[in-house]
Amino acid sequence: MSWAAPLLSAALLACHGPPSHIDPQGDAYISGIIETVEGTPWAGGTVSLDVPRGSSCWPDCPPHGPMVTTTDQNGVYRFTVSGAAVQDDAGYAVGVSLHASTPARSGAGTLTLGTGFYPVNTTTSLPTARFWDPVLRVEEDAEAITLRFDQATPPPGGSGPAYRFSASRGTGEATWSQAVSPGTRLDTRIFEDVTSHVAVSARWGKDGFAFSLTGAGTQYVGTRGAPPSRGAACKWKSGLTREAPQPCPVTDGAFSTAREHDPHDDVDWVAVDLGDVRPLHLLVARGGAGQSAQASLDGILWLPVPGAWSDDGEDANGVFTPYWPVPARHVRLGGSLGSALPVPRELSIW
Repeated sequence: MSWAAPLLSAALLACHGPPSHIDPQGDAYISGIIETVEGTPWAGGTVSLDVPRGSSCWPDCPPHGPMVTTTDQNGVYRFTVSGAAVQDDAGYAVGVSLHASTPARSGAGTLTLGTGFYPVNTTTSLPTARFWDPVLRVEEDAEAITLRFDQATPPPGGSGPAYRFSASRGTGEATWSQAVSPGTRLDTRIFEDVTSHVAVSARWGKDGFAFSLTGAGTQYVGTRGAPPSRGAACKWKSGLTREAPQPCPVTDGAFSTAREHDPHDDVDWVAVDLGDVRPLHLLVARGGAGQSAQASLDGILWLPVPGAWSDDGEDANGVFTPYWPVPARHVRLGGSLGSALPVPRELSIW
């Protein structure tokens, strides 16, 4: 049986993996089978393999960009890559990622599958992967949406599946993501007044590979409107710098990265001036979840807000719910001494 070390995060593509057993002067072979939603061979489909190029092949590395092939009548795909391209000059494997997509059965949207891994042996055979079309249904009431979708079936001997929900704007900005299961309820205030494309992904693993399958999804239009914090004045401060607090754009409704964070800073906080005193019911942080929440009437005396975060830690998205409504004009999220926490991409206060 061939084996590859799993690559669970795209960020690891820039890092080396385990020691490679591939001859840098020879070739490496990667293959697998893809099936349709119904379980039949996915014949004639396009599969891409992104090889970031190991440093041991310099200066004769293959062209940058994905390699592309087509599955045969049995749904089999095959790639031949330079052994030097999938390891660094110290002999460690570098990460590659495989992707495929096909139209959904409804004809609207696209189904995708992918995996990232470190090829460590000359021959790597991936487990058979099947497209997944969950037909996501969003049921809404006054307070929340409920997610309904068909569960995925991992291959025999595989682990999972685990599910993840994602929402993004038409311009590409991710507005939310979190772990879910069929029947999960999400507070409608998360979606504000934004028109989002929402989808569910299923993840399963087998033999050291971790696959992610994403359904076509659907459109959801937020019905709760803009939060009271939309457009409110916001400032950011780093505890070890001498600069005065700087304006920050985390209340502008753009859901984009607010600032590149300096990892050497010990204390960070972001504060929002709501303009007047109002009860604090909910904080939605897109990035920066888990930070301490504080409230103030005058922006000078700050008190911690008793409450709890609901987040899964993966994308630092989270909802903070106070145990009771706290009167506040100013609301602040900040890290504790000795920790460096990122500024949210968007902070919504209700």
